[in-house]
Amino acid sequence: MTCPFTARTRSLSEPDPAPAGGPVVPTTLPGGPAVWVVTEEALARRVLTDPRFAEDPALAPPGVTDLEPPASERLSLTTADGAGHARLRRAHAPLLSARALAPYAGRIRSLAAGLLDGLGPGEVDLTEDVTIRYPLAVVLEVVGAPAGLLDDAVAACRAMWSADPAVAGAAFGPSTSPDGRCPPGLRCSSTSGGSTPARPTGIR
Repeated sequence: MTCPFTARTRSLSEPDPAPAGGPVVPTTLPGGPAVWVVTEEALARRVLTDPRFAEDPALAPPGVTDLEPPASERLSLTTADGAGHARLRRAHAPLLSARALAPYAGRIRSLAAGLLDGLGPGEVDLTEDVTIRYPLAVVLEVVGAPAGLLDDAVAACRAMWSADPAVAGAAFGPSTSPDGRCPPGLRCSSTSGGSTPARPTGIR
């Protein structure tokens, strides 16, 4: 993909430069399909809440590939639209609201500090070393998953964008071990598709 965000080296005290091309930038995906990228926060919020825009990968234009399974195969917040998406948001809200996350503020800051301290001196690549690992570390912390699952989660996240369809498809699979059991440390509920991590105790 031709990205409208210019990668450059800067110190943390420097302001982030405005993306080139304005708030809506035409670009192309691998293989040639033309798309538009929204680079402005306020406008992105309007797009994300406008029902004329869909999330279901099944509705993607012809030629757009390497997407996650459609809502008919894997219903989730990133594939559902309309009433289905609203139901999922209501189910997640008690766990991910600002009020629910407030008790984790100190731990979330500690996770960020630990990742940054671990980068060492000299020039670092925050996109490669932090932007994937940090949000996943926070999610695992909030749901009560073992910290040892972080490397697996990072590897799965990277595999989602593999050029090999088999690798990408496996990355979008359920969070279970090869024998179908729930990962150690998680409580799982049985479903027709296998074990699904349940909401952990202690999260309100």
